[in-house]
Amino acid sequence: MQLKSLYIKDYKILKDFSIDFPYDFKRYISVFIGANGSGKSTILEAIITIFSSVLLKEKAKFGFELEYSVRHNELIEQTSTTSEFHTEYLMVKLSAKDKGDKIHLNVSNARSSKLYDGEILEKEKMVIVLSESHKKYSFTVLPENIIVYYSGLSEILEELCKPHEAKLSKAYRKGNTNLNRDFFYFKPEHYGIILTSLLSFEYGDIPEFLKTKSKIAGVQSIQIRLQKPDWASDSIENFWGAKGDVRKFLNYLDSLSEVKSLVDYLDSNIPGSNGVVIEAIDNVSIVISLLGINTLYKVREFLIEERKLFETLNIMLADGILKDISFSLIKEEQENLSYFNVLSEGEQQSIIIKGLTELLSEKNSLFLFDEPDTYLHPKWQRQFITDIESTINEKYDSENSFVIATHSPQLLSNAKSDLNFVKIMEEGSLIENTPKYYGREISSILYDLMGVEERNIVIREYISNLFTSIEEEEIEEAERMLIDLQNLIGVDDPELKRAEIQISYLKEDQE
Repeated sequence: MQLKSLYIKDYKILKDFSIDFPYDFKRYISVFIGANGSGKSTILEAIITIFSSVLLKEKAKFGFELEYSVRHNELIEQTSTTSEFHTEYLMVKLSAKDKGDKIHLNVSNARSSKLYDGEILEKEKMVIVLSESHKKYSFTVLPENIIVYYSGLSEILEELCKPHEAKLSKAYRKGNTNLNRDFFYFKPEHYGIILTSLLSFEYGDIPEFLKTKSKIAGVQSIQIRLQKPDWASDSIENFWGAKGDVRKFLNYLDSLSEVKSLVDYLDSNIPGSNGVVIEAIDNVSIVISLLGINTLYKVREFLIEERKLFETLNIMLADGILKDISFSLIKEEQENLSYFNVLSEGEQQSIIIKGLTELLSEKNSLFLFDEPDTYLHPKWQRQFITDIESTINEKYDSENSFVIATHSPQLLSNAKSDLNFVKIMEEGSLIENTPKYYGREISSILYDLMGVEERNIVIREYISNLFTSIEEEEIEEAERMLIDLQNLIGVDDPELKRAEIQISYLKEDQE
């Protein structure tokens, strides 16, 4: 999908707010940068609220107009050498004049032919049927998936997504695992699912990513802990009555388990063992141990692909049967192997963001990232936008949009101007002219984009020099400057907190 324009009549700090996105089929990354309270995160909230109201068939929470396009490719004919697709661009406008009004939907195609004009449709995902050359094509007018991520915990975002998770969980309990996911709101419980899914990649760039970013060279074991769900209707031996894809998955794991405790497994020395141990604890919990990376590969092969593993574990979490996942990982240092089970917050966040973009990137997905840089290592911040840019490539059969709210100048220093749309937010309004940012020194980005000039000149220059020292990895100098600034303006200053986190990551690299 590609965003075209957004108008908000009155939502929190946004009053008569409008923005035109560069509808050029090139810049799919929109970055809103500003201080806390500037309104950048409110834009993400507003977009979520609009789509949530549409999906739940509710009335508008505020007056708005949102325009975007979705692209659909439908296979017409395939031979051994060629594939022919029917490609359709649908232009979509969702609107409501005021709070409490019914939401209006207007759909046309790229040839400006009106396809629908009226109240929002009752059909799931709002399906439009087109007839052309005696053939019918069915297209949805909403994003295939809306992924919401905040670096901490946001009660507002979680509450907005909660009704959609409840609908999904209810469908799963009835065995309907084919229901489309409307929203994916990341919660800490998803971390283990994401890491397990990324570890299941045997080929491609993911194994190298895990090794480079988190020093993960292999897997000793993965422990998947299940709990007795509220809906349990059977014994623990029958996984409390789990159904559908979840039951098939658990039955498969059970078929691989040759002993019923990890101690027995280690004592048995079974030749050619399948590497799965399932232990039942008191009739209220089950621990499934996957021993070694090859066992995980085998499990992934049963499910065909990594995304299916990710989705199955998510079904189990949403349905209340998955409690958590823990790891014993292998680290390779100077040709020696060691074991560890805890990653730093920055390493976890890097894994989370990589997993979201790799595992949830469907056709016409919308990614909404609120301050994804908070716990990222300075080096990773500089690489963050570049990694997203690599997904915007003609070889990908998708059009995914990213809307990012941030206060990190590092995030922008490597962002290519021709691939990103950057706007400064201040007190609920857009600053008209955005200074150039690609390849700039961090201190100059702070001056021009981050509003550091609002402080007095002494503090302003000191903060800019502090982040320049961090950028150049001059740790001792950065620590000295940080202490000086903390003594001057306090330890709770948001910019100094961010600097403190980044210095801690640089120090970890030296250990």
